[in-house]
Amino acid sequence: MEVDKYAELYKRKSKYRLKKRHVFLLIALVAILTNPSQERHQNAVRDKFDNYIQHHTESPLTAMQGNPAIDQMILRSVSSTNYLFLSTTNVVWDDGSHIIGFGIFGMVFISDRVDSFLGQKFN
Repeated sequence: MEVDKYAELYKRKSKYRLKKRHVFLLIALVAILTNPSQERHQNAVRDKFDNYIQHHTESPLTAMQGNPAIDQMILRSVSSTNYLFLSTTNVVWDDGSHIIGFGIFGMVFISDRVDSFLGQKFN
């Protein structure tokens, strides 16, 4: 009888483990399928730049808002690196490439340090 008790307990635990494994695999699959494209990373940087200009009207960058040269600069200097489950936003600036954000589940997050960098560089 004692053996039956442990066998039943083992069956319950193995079913629970199997469910956890399926949930993990499902989350991993969703992360892989919704990993943001390079275009999404570039759009996020462009949105961050536009947001900075709107909140800092005294900046000399306000004259550049909507300028096609800015769009070309973003296209040339912003890239993404895909790590299957997530991706990083990279920008080539001054002395090399810097990671300024990351993308996961279809969304791109750009660091707030970019605002302080723009403030130091252009004010």
